[in-house]
Amino acid sequence: MDGVRFKVLFLPGPYPGGFESGSGVLTQKIAGAISEYCDLAVLFVAASTLLQDKAYDIEYEEEDRILTVKVSYGEGFLKVPGLGGALRRAIRNLRASYLGFKGINNKFGKPDIVHVFGTSAAGFLALVLKKWKKIPYIITEPLAIDEKHSDRADIKPVHLKFLEKWIFNNAGFFGPQSEYLMAALKKESYEMIGKEIYRTYSSLLTKWEAGLCSEKIEIAPDWKVLDVGSGHRPNRRANVLLDKEIDRSIHRSGEKAKALPGKIFVMGDATNMPFSDREFDYSICSQVAEHIEDVEKLISELERVSQRGYLETPGPVSEIVFNEPYHLWFIRKRKDRLRFEKKKRFKPLSSFFYALFYLNEKRYGKRTFSSQNIFLKAVKLFLNRIWKYIPLTYTKYHWDGKIRYKIIK
Repeated sequence: MDGVRFKVLFLPGPYPGGFESGSGVLTQKIAGAISEYCDLAVLFVAASTLLQDKAYDIEYEEEDRILTVKVSYGEGFLKVPGLGGALRRAIRNLRASYLGFKGINNKFGKPDIVHVFGTSAAGFLALVLKKWKKIPYIITEPLAIDEKHSDRADIKPVHLKFLEKWIFNNAGFFGPQSEYLMAALKKESYEMIGKEIYRTYSSLLTKWEAGLCSEKIEIAPDWKVLDVGSGHRPNRRANVLLDKEIDRSIHRSGEKAKALPGKIFVMGDATNMPFSDREFDYSICSQVAEHIEDVEKLISELERVSQRGYLETPGPVSEIVFNEPYHLWFIRKRKDRLRFEKKKRFKPLSSFFYALFYLNEKRYGKRTFSSQNIFLKAVKLFLNRIWKYIPLTYTKYHWDGKIRYKIIK
């Protein structure tokens, strides 16, 4: 997928510079190979005998485009034998993993996929993230799985066998490296390794989010995707970005357009796109149609350049409450048809609510509050979080082949 760099959370076994000095050089090289094609964050968690005054310690390091987070937790009472000690160790490890993931989420963003490399302990974290955050994961090991597990399968406690089976059954991909990958390892061809693992990721990542309401969309790995009016929030799955202007614009409340690394950015008008017929398999047009005077031409162009797509606009509730001056239409969906109604009024329902909702943000032509008050910031966060779940705040339209619509002026 040209121009699409996945965000990968890499959970290794031994890793250089971690808590087992000198180990994991192969793992580090494979991580480096993956980073050529993906944005990579490595999370390494282990117990440490060096921690005396605190339960956890977190180290951050960024080198060669790889963010590495190392979390150590004190052993102390964790040496207690038996099931009680095992449970305590598992809880402490899970807590350390959560702290590391939280740090990665803040610095790196939400991962698209988790890659567990050669350690079943990290597999449990991957399982938790899949159930909790809906993040898929794969498990690979540099040696044949059957050979590694056959020697110790009989001596494992029943609960560990059950847990391993649960982890493996939920993995999107599980097994030893392919023959292609093993041949690449022997040749130390890390470019081949990176490409092979990228292909594995892309075969699993078919569900993406689009628009301000994070609508789930299904996109096949080999589809070419266009983001129309990508602006300052370009879609990560898009291969090509189209926008009319890159400088600050009132239509983005003064924000500049962004061109993500590896993606093709094209300057062009959404009502006269510089692309051939059906050049794209899928198009995303989010928060654009309400700005366009000639919506018939926009819809005609979307149908011309792509086979299918997703169109999103503010819904009737959002237009009544916020009523941005540069939005020209009330847009709603009735059954399978979009309904465009020309706006005649351009004042928000409540200036106070508008100013609170956009607390500490700059908005074109509107006054907002500026405050560091904890209560006001909490209210703003709450409103922003729940807004997309309120009915009719967004109009969402999935289409295939034809966009059905009606215009009322």
